[in-house]
Amino acid sequence: MEGYPVADQRANSKAHLLANSLGGYGTDARNLVAFSRTVDSEAMNGFEKDILSKIGALGASDTVAYESVPNYPGPNDPVPTSITVKAVGPTFNYTCTFIDDPSVNVGTGTCP
Repeated sequence: MEGYPVADQRANSKAHLLANSLGGYGTDARNLVAFSRTVDSEAMNGFEKDILSKIGALGASDTVAYESVPNYPGPNDPVPTSITVKAVGPTFNYTCTFIDDPSVNVGTGTCP
């Protein structure tokens, strides 16, 4: 990603705050953040697939609230240290924080 050190470009991906499968676009810069490829492609992807599955089981009149917030260590830091995602529907209520460890550029996803 432009503006990041070369080492960060190799380890980070352009993570979608709202997955493409849920209606988020990879061409909208407001929907993208630099984040660990490992966390984005494994932990966050699994969470998004689970939400998509739950949405598919809902009725046409049901609604789902979805919020994805990148958490930055400081006001001038360009890369978040975690992303907190909340998804609430009639049959589910998830709050998950996906943590990126910048020292090794990997992280883990956690859901309570």
